[in-house]
Amino acid sequence: MKVELLPEAIDELLAARDHFEGEREGLGTEFLKEMRELQRQIGLRPLRFPLIQGTQSRRALGKRFPYLMVFTLVEGRAQITTVSHQHREPAHWKRPS
Repeated sequence: MKVELLPEAIDELLAARDHFEGEREGLGTEFLKEMRELQRQIGLRPLRFPLIQGTQSRRALGKRFPYLMVFTLVEGRAQITTVSHQHREPAHWKRPS
């Protein structure tokens, strides 16, 4: 399945990468590598990720980094709407779909 990152999700992804790169050289690259793998997994088996209660969106959790990708299935593709720290206020990504 095709996976697309919406502009807001790209901005969030790059901001997180910059944050990690600021902590240690190369850490931002490692973060992006994990997020690319998560994106690949979404494309392979999107329905394995749980629905977010009360929405049509699903969440995919990172392993090493405490980040998640929120995505919605739209017309045969997965649209990643948010890349967010797992402890960020849920209202940030709980938007009606």
